[in-house]
Amino acid sequence: MSDELADAVAALYQAPPEDFVSARAERVKALRDSGDKDAAKQVAALRKPTVGAWLVNLLVGDDPSLSDQVSALADQLRTAQEQLSGEDLRALGRQRQELVSGLVARARALAKDAGRSVTGSVLDTEVESSLRAALADPDVAREVLSGQLTHATEFTGFGAPSPVRAGGTRTSKKAAGPTRDQGKPGKAGAAKETAADRKLAEKRARAQERLREAQEALDEAEDEHVLAEKDGAATAKALTAAQERRDALHSQLEEAQAAQDEAAEKDEQARWRTRRAAAALKAAQAAVTRAREAADRVER
Repeated sequence: MSDELADAVAALYQAPPEDFVSARAERVKALRDSGDKDAAKQVAALRKPTVGAWLVNLLVGDDPSLSDQVSALADQLRTAQEQLSGEDLRALGRQRQELVSGLVARARALAKDAGRSVTGSVLDTEVESSLRAALADPDVAREVLSGQLTHATEFTGFGAPSPVRAGGTRTSKKAAGPTRDQGKPGKAGAAKETAADRKLAEKRARAQERLREAQEALDEAEDEHVLAEKDGAATAKALTAAQERRDALHSQLEEAQAAQDEAAEKDEQARWRTRRAAAALKAAQAAVTRAREAADRVER
């Protein structure tokens, strides 16, 4: 991805979700018009973020050091868990809570600066859960801190991170370490994935895949709708301009026809006067000739 394209992508994910589809469609059209079809294809494939994911992206864009802060604390938490150090875990748990609470408050402020009011459920369910998941799993952290998060996630303790639905519903959480309400670490390897857990995870994965496909289809339809509206507006504008031009030309044609008719009438009048003057001239010349002949006869 070129720097220019990367900047364009970053700008899209910093924009409010309600503006994402139209902004993406404009960039896709601009890239296609410029002949950069590969870049247009990449931008068209970008998914619209939920409000919670957008807030996380704002946090990442607002503080470049956030990734280092999260990674450092996550490494310390994993080390303490491996060493079964309860005292360290409790101290790091407090640090984690302070970091997450501060970031949630910052997300609320950033939303306010952007002119957007967000509910506590979005902050708690999407923003906070994504930050906690990033602190629990390095793979999740890379996604959450990419600045291009599309859906919030939460750490379940096994398998892939579970997406958090925008409506605020969470899946049951099996934390890999202590949570806010836990002061003692669990025994290493105590939590085992049961058949029911695996079945639930598979069902969740299938449901999320169907949701993802439906969302992609919706985004594509929205893109086409936006582009169709823009093309329709441009076509309507061109049609109006053509009609106005046609009316102007028609008016000019009528004026030209009237001028031609007037000129033809004047030409006919001029021809008639010319013919009458020619006849009068001929008559005058004949009279002169006759007068000369009469004068000659008198002289003789």
